[in-house]
Amino acid sequence: MATIEHHTPADSPVTPPDGLRPRAQRTVTTLIAAKLELAPGKEALCRLRNVSTTGMLVETGHPLTRDDTVVIELRSGERLPATVVWTDEGRVGIKLDHEIDVASTLRPQVVKAKGHVPAIGRAPRFVVTAPGRLSSLGRSCPVMVENLSQSGARLTLSNDIPLGAPVTLTIAGLSPRACSVRWRNELHVGVAFIDLISYAELSAWLAGASHNN
Repeated sequence: MATIEHHTPADSPVTPPDGLRPRAQRTVTTLIAAKLELAPGKEALCRLRNVSTTGMLVETGHPLTRDDTVVIELRSGERLPATVVWTDEGRVGIKLDHEIDVASTLRPQVVKAKGHVPAIGRAPRFVVTAPGRLSSLGRSCPVMVENLSQSGARLTLSNDIPLGAPVTLTIAGLSPRACSVRWRNELHVGVAFIDLISYAELSAWLAGASHNN
């Protein structure tokens, strides 16, 4: 989701909603999906709402407590270590370990992964292990979903699927997704969804998947 980059004087994201208001500072209001790393191998989807040089206001359905250490991974792949300083019903204020240049950090960047065409950033990807089914032209085969984002997935399967083929991916707990095959090798296939998985749907699914592991 694109950044809404209007600059307004606002309180620091690290200031609690009911705290005393300090001197206003420049804060960028955004609506960017990102990855929230809670511990090695433990991840959640989040949205960045306010970003300043020293902190962020983050929305997440994952429960956090004050003094939790986290890492925010942006679409560019940049990783920002931080500490939770307050929580309030799905909103979290975090203090970054190091000051950032807000404009540079949030600027869309062209990225290119092996086997992929260049793109402006990428939706946050999450490592998962989930069975699924890929259907095309009246035929279907079982697959294993290895990673998942709002915009696509990497699958393990044995069948040969041609590039560009229209397919439907079904994963338990998510609505079936029409998609196209973007890349493949001997063991894996990368698919891009025609319509993005909504933030709410993927966030809820990831939370359920983490509880089941």
